[in-house]
Amino acid sequence: MTRTQIVEALPWWWRADGGVDGSSATDLQRIRALAERTEGWLSDAQGVALFQLARRPSPGQVLEIGSFCGKATLFLALGCKQQGGSVTHTVDPHKAISDGGKEQYAQNFQPRVRGTLQDFQDTLDASGLRALVDVHISTSEEARQRLREQMFKLVFIDGSHDYLDVLLDYYMWKDAILPGGYLVFHDSNFDSVAQVIADHLDHKRFRADGIIGNGGWAMTMWCRQE
Repeated sequence: MTRTQIVEALPWWWRADGGVDGSSATDLQRIRALAERTEGWLSDAQGVALFQLARRPSPGQVLEIGSFCGKATLFLALGCKQQGGSVTHTVDPHKAISDGGKEQYAQNFQPRVRGTLQDFQDTLDASGLRALVDVHISTSEEARQRLREQMFKLVFIDGSHDYLDVLLDYYMWKDAILPGGYLVFHDSNFDSVAQVIADHLDHKRFRADGIIGNGGWAMTMWCRQE
């Protein structure tokens, strides 16, 4: 897969309204409004897709690598709430650059100087979903040691986009995804992410199941085969 091949192709199961109605739809609209005010690069359509994936009535937990200020976490946690049995594990050191954290960019495309932990916590507090989120203030590698026995129905990779970090995230977590579960990459058109997908993704194990968004922030979804 090359960058030019990653263009939007909505999955068959995606619904603009999240596929919910009544009180579930009201909750989703509230979270969409909060996400709109939350710093981050996830689009509303991508958030709704994550919500639908987390909401699926299947075994396993949900994992997010790279939380930033919690924009994607909102959709994942709400999906877990409505599914009624899953928990969202979030993994991010939340370190400022001055403390050894990876460079992160604000909405004005300028490097973000301060860490993201307070903003992330504020997002969770405003959402009312904190009880459904298991926060790991750590690197992906440290979290893998803690969660080595856990299996997931959804793994969302959106951490450091340095090539070796993306590669490490993929190899550390790919075997923790249950058959029928999903591996999702955000920013799939970034050179580093696209290269990992092209050169290392096991296409016999993971079947392409849709792309949401174009340009650098495209999100690709891969379903693990039985």
